[in-house]
Amino acid sequence: MNQGHIRNPVIPILRKQPGFLGLLSFLPESATYEMFLVSLWTEKREAERYMRTAYPGAAEFVNPFLATPITVKQYAVETSICPSFLEAFAA
Repeated sequence: MNQGHIRNPVIPILRKQPGFLGLLSFLPESATYEMFLVSLWTEKREAERYMRTAYPGAAEFVNPFLATPITVKQYAVETSICPSFLEAFAA
């Protein structure tokens, strides 16, 4: 899957979600089919609301390009080595 399959239809959906800060897309440098996406949210409840309400619609755009189902895991940011990280996404 190339970035356009995510960027074109899904990014506008994410940007409309309350609490959404940004998306980090990690693509492999080698010829593998695995990529990682990290979405950043102001609060866990906003991410959970997105998963219940808007995620099913967004998933329709990317599911045809997936070899395996999307795995969702939630993490808390414990430490940031870039103090302006969240400010950069908010700008």
